[in-house]
Amino acid sequence: MRTAERKMELGLIAPRTATFEQVATGVSKGFVTFLRRISNRLAANRLVEMDDHQLADIGLTRRDLKTALDTGIMEDPTTRLARMARVAAAKAL
Repeated sequence: MRTAERKMELGLIAPRTATFEQVATGVSKGFVTFLRRISNRLAANRLVEMDDHQLADIGLTRRDLKTALDTGIMEDPTTRLARMARVAAAKAL
């Protein structure tokens, strides 16, 4: 097949246009995700009030908290904290 023929084939596929419902669903899902991340960040901030022994019980350190909370506003610190706790638990075995 020559390049010119391949170009013509690609031109036959028309891009799909999103309907209003699809756009609205995407925007609402994005907004819900943003609110969940903010809520999780607030919950992670409450972990700072725990003492070192309580943090050790859940497999975290003060340094883990600082690292997770220093992420950007669009990132969920609780996912990072959960990963850190799993790694600490695996090392303890």
